[in-house]
Amino acid sequence: MIASPQNVQMLGTGLDHPECVCVAPDGALYAGGEGGQLYRLAPDGTQSQAAGTGGFLLGVALDGHGRVHACDAGRKAVLRIDPDGPVTERAGGFEIPNYGVFDAAGNLFVSDSGDYWNPTGTGKVYVDYKDVETLKRLLSINGKILSRNRSGAAAFEQRMITDAIKRARFLALLPYSGPSNPS
Repeated sequence: MIASPQNVQMLGTGLDHPECVCVAPDGALYAGGEGGQLYRLAPDGTQSQAAGTGGFLLGVALDGHGRVHACDAGRKAVLRIDPDGPVTERAGGFEIPNYGVFDAAGNLFVSDSGDYWNPTGTGKVYVDYKDVETLKRLLSINGKILSRNRSGAAAFEQRMITDAIKRARFLALLPYSGPSNPS
């Protein structure tokens, strides 16, 4: 069945240009707004503004800890919004961060629309190389990058993960090898 106004249920009204939606484990919906609003639509139908960024929220994704990660085109950054409200910049330097998604291992992938007016396309997809805790889970005890079979990543995801780990190592955020043996 194709969705149309006749066969879908309206869950929220009066939102400022909502661009995205994600579902929390409790059934609540989160949506971003044109003025940087993060809206929460509870299962009982109540609407509230969970946070504000002052930018323009496009894609939102929920991590395993209940935090919303929002692509903010106005701030050209990916923001983390904790359940109790604080907004922190997770990664910056994007042109138009468009949409983020987590894989089963907890890696955040973000699309960047790039220069919208460039006819040849300048869009990109990113893995956050500063997310050291997630990247550590993709290394063996000896510091080697886990294979696709062990990480469960698709080929293109594995290349991005490998590039992110190499970048983190170059910036001394991750070691090049595992712990040394003090014998």
